[in-house]
Amino acid sequence: MDDLRNKRVTVMGLGHFGGGIAVAKWLAAQGAKVLVTDRQEAGKLKESVDQQRPIAWVKVHNLPDFVYFNHSQHVVSGVACQRCHGPVESMDRVAQVSPLTMGWCLGCHRAEAHVPTSSFGRVAANLMKRPTPFAGEDCTSCHY
Repeated sequence: MDDLRNKRVTVMGLGHFGGGIAVAKWLAAQGAKVLVTDRQEAGKLKESVDQQRPIAWVKVHNLPDFVYFNHSQHVVSGVACQRCHGPVESMDRVAQVSPLTMGWCLGCHRAEAHVPTSSFGRVAANLMKRPTPFAGEDCTSCHY
């Protein structure tokens, strides 16, 4: 693992079962400059961290039950958290800043990932071997 001394790390949410507290403490012990964001008020966060107990978790970004989303595809592709979640590192309380609708996501895939819109373009792109994940418009990527 890389040296974490003086690296800036954001822990987004302390977690429903307190796992984020342990992660934040471990990162700090490694010398990282840790920023913890959560929807809870700062006083509740401090108390939970001091006592090493979980806080009540409130979900901020809700998607319909029929939508599946896994962050790993975006992380591997180098999409910054702020692209969808906004400047969480400067938020006192995390809030949803993007609509996260199907149209919003597809718009980003088409504009930022240069997804072909013609049938020929999609077929040609699918035939090319790509070493990195390719953002597409396959329905089963998000719907199951």
